[in-house]
Amino acid sequence: MTGPCDVFLSYAREDQARAQLFADAFAAEGLTVWWDRGLRAGEAYDEVTEAALRAARAVVVLWSKTSVTSRWVRAEATLADRNKTLVPAMIEPCERPIMFELTHTADLTLWRGERTDPAFQGFVRDVRGFVGLAVGAPATAPAVRGNLPRRLETLIGRAGELAQIARLLETSALVTLTGPGGIGKTRLAIEAARALTEGCEDGVWLVELAPLSDPAALAGAMARAMGLPVTVDPPTELLERLRNWRALIVLDNCEHLIEAAAAMVEQILQHAPQVRFLVTSQEVLGLEGERVVRLRSLSEEDAQELFVRRAQGADPAFTRTPANAAAIRDICARLDGIALAIEMAGARAPALGCDTLLARLDDRFRTLTGGRRTAMARQRTLIAMLDWSHSLLAPEEAAVFRRLAVFAGGFSLEAACAVASDAHTDAIAAENILAGLVAKSLVAVDRTGARARFRLLETMRAYAQTRLAEAGEAPALHRRHAAHFAAFLAPALAAYWGDMRPTDFAARFGIERDNLQTALDWAFGPDGDTGLGVTLAANGFILLAGARQQRWVEAALAQGAGAPAPERERLHAARLLAAVYSFQGDDMLVTEARRVVTAGADRLALTTLLSAEATYRVVTARGQGLEAITADLAALAWPARTRAGLMILARETLALSHAEDVDLAVLRARSDALITAARDVGQVDTVHITYAFSETTDIPWREDPDRAIAAAREVADAGLERPDSEAGMYATANLAGRLACALAERAGPGDLEEVRALLARVERRCGFIVPHLRYALAAFCLADGR
Repeated sequence: MTGPCDVFLSYAREDQARAQLFADAFAAEGLTVWWDRGLRAGEAYDEVTEAALRAARAVVVLWSKTSVTSRWVRAEATLADRNKTLVPAMIEPCERPIMFELTHTADLTLWRGERTDPAFQGFVRDVRGFVGLAVGAPATAPAVRGNLPRRLETLIGRAGELAQIARLLETSALVTLTGPGGIGKTRLAIEAARALTEGCEDGVWLVELAPLSDPAALAGAMARAMGLPVTVDPPTELLERLRNWRALIVLDNCEHLIEAAAAMVEQILQHAPQVRFLVTSQEVLGLEGERVVRLRSLSEEDAQELFVRRAQGADPAFTRTPANAAAIRDICARLDGIALAIEMAGARAPALGCDTLLARLDDRFRTLTGGRRTAMARQRTLIAMLDWSHSLLAPEEAAVFRRLAVFAGGFSLEAACAVASDAHTDAIAAENILAGLVAKSLVAVDRTGARARFRLLETMRAYAQTRLAEAGEAPALHRRHAAHFAAFLAPALAAYWGDMRPTDFAARFGIERDNLQTALDWAFGPDGDTGLGVTLAANGFILLAGARQQRWVEAALAQGAGAPAPERERLHAARLLAAVYSFQGDDMLVTEARRVVTAGADRLALTTLLSAEATYRVVTARGQGLEAITADLAALAWPARTRAGLMILARETLALSHAEDVDLAVLRARSDALITAARDVGQVDTVHITYAFSETTDIPWREDPDRAIAAAREVADAGLERPDSEAGMYATANLAGRLACALAERAGPGDLEEVRALLARVERRCGFIVPHLRYALAAFCLADGR
């Protein structure tokens, strides 16, 4: 027979008589059979026979003493096993090839052709399952032809992508699924194709290109996969045969033959208007009318479900428990939601344990080697998968790719061009290469902001770091990275105290916090440059918080004795600021900072110092010193519409609030004006701090407690939803503590329950206890005991 068949019989020439029995019995069951190859001794099966093998819905391999040694039978069995169409039967006692020992094999050694034999009937049921026919159903060919592999398990997640693919294929003849290697493109494409059989009278066909290396073999591979004869001129014959077809072709793994694949798809679409393509590739084809679905990482929930499924496949006793749930979550996150990596990790989990597996992910390329035996070689280990993608890069592309590994937490286009370029690859060339790496799914891009932001997935970055080390470029690239961010962050402190809105500051400078941390790690490391480290710390400390800020400021002061005076002044001011906000400030530290900073002329250092000292005096209830600090700040003459200018107005308001015989009406009017100005220019921190540190300003705690509670609740709710900085969190927690005091003192219906909920929110969101919160707890305990 010609064309696709239900059953392909694979057997040794010496077993032809037994094969005849099987062919006749299958035909009597209504199954179409390809079996009589008529091969002569030493002759390879021809192209048409190979096409039938690939297109068959079930491949019945007859194992005998002769067939187990036949290289043709073994090759056919291997291909069928990979395509999930293998249904073997033992017709003679023998030892199967080792790669098939674990495959279920029907024992028909005693069968002699009787269709009613129970063993044969059980075997027929297995074959019908592969063909897609229910037991007892009419044995007619399925309505839709094709060669999609049998579904062995349900697809996890991807409902949105499946719906998107279906919608796009309604209006477009070409849809490409793209994404990094191992993300799950092939599995999704097959599942999508399985659901799109309507209107595909001529079949839904899977064409796997990964085994091909010669672009000229593409047309022949497509013809064989679809059960078509391969002629002397495969492209011409293929175009002619497909001209009137109504079919969906899944062209899988095109990235290494991207030019040939694009040309072939374009020709077919022009000559066969009713053929549609669903393509998977790490790079889009770039054809007119192409619709692209960029496959993202699995969601957190789906990734964990896949991990557990693979772990249970390795050990059915494995379960997700409260003890291993956190490790499973962290493993999936560390692996970027990449399906192949998660499957490999899941397969290792029962043997290693989840905690051990998580700890070993720092060496993930040696750990994750648990790919499926039937998978292509490049999908059996994580390193092999990435080696495959890397091998497709030109030398200049590979150079830029590995250099991007020095970035942490993402990078801008300007940063990539500055750091990854060199004498052979200028900035413009680096920009073009970066665009190509995005197109090849090796670099992710986020275009949600005003400016595009790029990043390497953690797994990609770890791989690129190994390549960077192998190339011997790591020291030079880390120096270039640190130098770039030292220059980039030079205006950060001025922008912070100046008229840049907080949201703009965060988008411009705050987003580089991880790169600053990485640059500081290198600069103060054994092979670093302390001069660059001091510059980074002196200008970038405002991006850091808490322990990280203290650590690098102290390191810079310890190793930066010869640094320029402005940098040392800024570091002393930063040390005081960090100490105050971590409740470690003292008079000696204030005195030391004043001695260094006020002796210099750096306006930014002095502004930072005075702000830190004013905060120190407020939290230590030394309000009597605020007037002098406020005067010093005012002398700096910052415009009111700057962060520093608004801070000066806020300090003046706080100083006024601590004065004796203060006129509350004047103070409240002053506070209202300040808060309005702060909101106008987006300085939300100033609003929070003004509310939090003054108990007698805008919020009338004593005159009208009910109105005070309502006002404070509104501001506290906003702050707890989105604190703008560590100062904002501190101020919000302070305000929440004062609100808790007022509620506990009022102790009306529901007040104590609100206090409990409020304190829990503060602890979860802000993570530290502040002075007002301490005595709020005491007041709450007293009120709760009444």
